[in-house]
Amino acid sequence: MTELRRLYECTVSPEEIDHLGHMNVRFYGTKAMRATHALAAEYGLTAEACRERGVALCVPDTFTRHYREQLEGSRLGVLSGVLSAQETELRIHHELVNLDNEEVAATFVHGVRLQDCTTRQLQPFPTGLAESAQASVVAWPDHARPRTVDLDHIPGDLALATAVERGLASRQPRIVRQDECDSDGFFVGSRFQELVWGGEPIGSRKHVALHETADGVKFGWATMESRLSQFESPRVGTRVQSFSAEVHIARKVSLRHHWVFDLDQARLLCVSSSVNLAFDIGARRAIEIPASIRADLESQYHPDLR
Repeated sequence: MTELRRLYECTVSPEEIDHLGHMNVRFYGTKAMRATHALAAEYGLTAEACRERGVALCVPDTFTRHYREQLEGSRLGVLSGVLSAQETELRIHHELVNLDNEEVAATFVHGVRLQDCTTRQLQPFPTGLAESAQASVVAWPDHARPRTVDLDHIPGDLALATAVERGLASRQPRIVRQDECDSDGFFVGSRFQELVWGGEPIGSRKHVALHETADGVKFGWATMESRLSQFESPRVGTRVQSFSAEVHIARKVSLRHHWVFDLDQARLLCVSSSVNLAFDIGARRAIEIPASIRADLESQYHPDLR
């Protein structure tokens, strides 16, 4: 097996720190994505080469597992390698490492594909690419494998009618805007989480970043694992809506799925899953989910949808 190689380095900036006092989860993903593009470029899939072929490099399936929070000033590196290579998909493994103490901050699995820029239909890789990549695959380490999120199963069989009937709507319907789309009129792939969170919250489903318990403990939700699976890119003017449900609740963590639909075509666009840990901000440690918050989660509990 081939060894992982460092493809990206950076330092955590003040702008990347969130309300919990550490680097926000989206910046973990940004750094891994830069390493994905760097590795793809080594196989000839540069932005320029893709444009010449009329295709676009896309990452429709991403899994992230978080280990340790990263604070302002931390020096980080991304170590990368190919897990598997097929005619239409590369699976890439990344490890985000703190270069000061050599601890793993997060791991990732990216499913990389090519799409036709105009139709968004899947396209094969250039001849010989899969064979070349397969010759230098890396082993998937045990510590990087999911604990809760199932990578062999995508919770995508939920029908729009069922989501509506169960009252799972978490955002008001909205229209995809021009500024959210690329020059071909398709929603930008790197912004797909905005499909989940875009739009006005419905009732009690408004996201609250910080909570406070009855005894004054301030806490928030820290994401431990997440997966985003994209099935179809909406165009400008598409009417979309986000739905969500808690599908597993434990002492300190919960697993939530989000589904985004094209309302007029009743087509599933993406599924986003996250394992969220109740986190004491002052003590910097996990705590049990407070009773009042647990009651709210249980009101949205649909374990059969896991």
